[in-house]
Amino acid sequence: MDFHWVPVALLVLFRSLGFFMTSPILARREIPGQIKVAAAITLTVILTPIAPPGPIEALNTLPGTLLAVVSEALLGALLGLAASFPFVGINLAGQLMGTQMGIGLAGIMDPTSGNSGGIIGRFLETTAILIFLLSDGHHILLRALSFSLRMHPPGTLGMGASVANTLIDLSASIFVVGLEVGGAVLGVLFLAEAAMGFVARTVPQMNIFIIGFPIKIALGLGTLALTLPLFVSTLDRLFAGMESDLITLLRGM
Repeated sequence: MDFHWVPVALLVLFRSLGFFMTSPILARREIPGQIKVAAAITLTVILTPIAPPGPIEALNTLPGTLLAVVSEALLGALLGLAASFPFVGINLAGQLMGTQMGIGLAGIMDPTSGNSGGIIGRFLETTAILIFLLSDGHHILLRALSFSLRMHPPGTLGMGASVANTLIDLSASIFVVGLEVGGAVLGVLFLAEAAMGFVARTVPQMNIFIIGFPIKIALGLGTLALTLPLFVSTLDRLFAGMESDLITLLRGM
């Protein structure tokens, strides 16, 4: 019986596991580890035939095997990390909006990270994930993973010099997305702060601190509700360009 596919499947498994550790949705803590491992094994069975068959020279020695395993896990992790940048930017926008509205202290425990997160950030990120799934975004992740096997067969990965530059460029999208998603709300809240500051100077008897809280919350939530269609269109554009961004990252490896 021919077992030449076993080393290939092993490396594909570690690439899939690395991808599951950092990719959006799949890396969330709500998904039990057993399900992640089972899904990675299932993906390995499906994707192994895509990988070029044959012996892998890197697995002839123990150091070579360890290096190959680490390289495969690193490739999968970098691919998943790049795909998660837009969601980080959306969460950042929500955190800034919540802080400016004055509800930053009303944090909730985020089960995906184990940390306390803002209500607005959690809402926007959950909405983005739902839209991502409804727009078949998970197919983008699977296509990117399968494309990586054809572009970088298991055991042949060599990180190019442009990988770091590509990751830096993609990580810059965190702040761009945050500004696009939260710019309108933050702008309105800034104007409200300026107006309340003017009122506080002209009418010092007014307790603007107490009055300002409900005003900022109402303005923030109202502006957020009005800009939700813009938020959805921004998500559609981001998800449409995600696959090309991931392919660009793979070409730089």
